[in-house]
Amino acid sequence: MATRRACPTGFTLLELLVVMFIIGVVASIGVLSMSQLGSRSLEQTARQLAGQIELAREHTLLTGQALSIGIGTEGLVILERQWIDDAQVTWTPIERGPLGPRDFRQHGLQPRLYVDGRRSSLREGPEHNRIAISSSGDIEPFELVLEHPDGQSGLVLRAERGQPIQAFEHPPPVRGEPRHLLMARPAQPN
Repeated sequence: MATRRACPTGFTLLELLVVMFIIGVVASIGVLSMSQLGSRSLEQTARQLAGQIELAREHTLLTGQALSIGIGTEGLVILERQWIDDAQVTWTPIERGPLGPRDFRQHGLQPRLYVDGRRSSLREGPEHNRIAISSSGDIEPFELVLEHPDGQSGLVLRAERGQPIQAFEHPPPVRGEPRHLLMARPAQPN
């Protein structure tokens, strides 16, 4: 009577290690591409915000109408001055077009605002946290920090008198390393 040898079932240790290695490589590629996507998204957000501010600045130069940048917890709005009577002024948001509102929440960002070196309270609406753009195109110095709730990533948008608007990664790198410049809008001649 012939004895039949049982065929081994299951996987060898070598086969399991090869599969785990392949899964590890695929997962690391996915993590790397996601981190690059996040960096591109921050850079794109920085470019959009800086572009909108620059557009508001150019609008004031062309029309002579002073505008303000309003910052609130929800986002950024461009405000135009409306005269109520000869003595009273109110600031109303531009609701449409390229100067329309930008929502920070859609990017999962939380703002902190510093105007002329002092931190502004963002508890009130954006019309109370204004950054002036004069009719000559000068922008009041400010630093807008936008970070994700985990505090691990975000961006800083900065404007200083006579300097281009700059955007940096946030938080700053570890000690001794330079900040990574996301973008800088060229200074416009006045």
